[in-house]
Amino acid sequence: MLKKNIFFNFLLSVSQILFSVIIFPFASRTLGPDGIGSVVFIDSITQIFLLIAALGIPIYGVREISKVKDDPDQLSSLFSELVTIHMICTAIFVVTYVLAGIFIGKINTHLNLVLIGAFILICNVFTIEWFFQGIEQFTYITKRTLLVRGLFLILLFGFVHHKGDEPVYYGLTAASYFFNALFNFIYSKKIIRLSFKHLNLKKHVKPLLVILCSNIVITVYLLMDNTILGFLKGEVPVGFYSTAVKIAKISITIVTALGAVLIPQISQAFKKGDHSRIQLLINKSFNFVCTFGIPISVGIIIMAPFIITTLVGKSFSQSIVPLQILSPIIFIIGATNVFAWQILSPLGNDKKVLIVVLCGMVVSLSINFAVIPTFSANGAAFANICTELVVMLLSFYFVYRLKVVAISAKPIFSAALGSGVFFLIAYIARKLFSDNIITEISIMLSCVIFYAIYQIKIIKNEIIFSIIHAGKNKISNVFNHNKLL
Repeated sequence: MLKKNIFFNFLLSVSQILFSVIIFPFASRTLGPDGIGSVVFIDSITQIFLLIAALGIPIYGVREISKVKDDPDQLSSLFSELVTIHMICTAIFVVTYVLAGIFIGKINTHLNLVLIGAFILICNVFTIEWFFQGIEQFTYITKRTLLVRGLFLILLFGFVHHKGDEPVYYGLTAASYFFNALFNFIYSKKIIRLSFKHLNLKKHVKPLLVILCSNIVITVYLLMDNTILGFLKGEVPVGFYSTAVKIAKISITIVTALGAVLIPQISQAFKKGDHSRIQLLINKSFNFVCTFGIPISVGIIIMAPFIITTLVGKSFSQSIVPLQILSPIIFIIGATNVFAWQILSPLGNDKKVLIVVLCGMVVSLSINFAVIPTFSANGAAFANICTELVVMLLSFYFVYRLKVVAISAKPIFSAALGSGVFFLIAYIARKLFSDNIITEISIMLSCVIFYAIYQIKIIKNEIIFSIIHAGKNKISNVFNHNKLL
């Protein structure tokens, strides 16, 4: 079951990258830096309200659902209580969000986008992704997501054609939230029942408030960079910066793919006190983050000019430096995911997570306000990477103090050693051959092939072997099924 879940979540992450590589360049080229900047500016505000309205249920829900998934009555009761809390909070924040859109001048100019954002807030209540993650329905999550993303892609190419189509583009984003919520709620009825009788909401208030505080702080340091940049420098720099962030964070879905699968397993292991199982799962997760996060980070540094010009065009050339500054964020966020959300949170150390993200918020706000007026998008990128680094180091410090699991540095060194060769490959190729698309693609392929051989033949990385084995089994099952038909 674990290998199957890992395979499907990895497939989901790869699909997200492929869809992003198609969707974001198309939208950026069509809408331009100012158009995409407007959408990102409003969406950053939408996401702030969305995260606060969710209270921390996406984190708390996965953890608690995984503990009672084998008891239908407790499962239905917990599900009903969390959905009710989410509905009440969202109702309050939807009203607040719309009023902000009406009365705040900078936002009021995009009132049509604000109303679409309000619809996203409502849909998010019924998306209940945390429920399916908690009961480890990753096969369903993957199939549903692929269907909705495919539909979004068709509609995008069908209806977004010109500058000024920002409401259509953002409306399609809202439609994807709606269909995810619709499919999820219909499918959930086969597993649990939603009831508003005999609810005990009070017992969830304290843990949710702690996670809410963390979420508010996380929201500030994750999303306020776009908001601060938009208010201080305008929408065009937001377009350049958000493009760099979007591209840098596309790959994070792969690096954190295993974590989404392991969190329910780790929560169960902590509940049972199975420390050997916990150590095994954390070793796998951190190895996975290092194996993929470090080479992707190095690859982005080397390939940033080619990536930007190929995906979004020369008009976004001011996104190149921010992208290079942000490149280490892939490994950093992946490591933070292991330390904070796979170790500290399942252990109930939400207050320590709050301390970590509070420090991150202080760093983020301080550096953003200090450097954005002078360095614009580059300054926002610098503030972002500094913030994430502080959060990662503090998370590791608390994990180290707990002495529950041991974190080995070996995967970091082995991945860094193999990835360091990428600089040599790129240098030689660009010296020997002319600077064109064939050379750049050859560099990427050479780096991938070298790294794969290095991990398989020299390091003998078990994570790589596990992924290959799971893929072979899935393909074999498909062929065997077809033969039976």
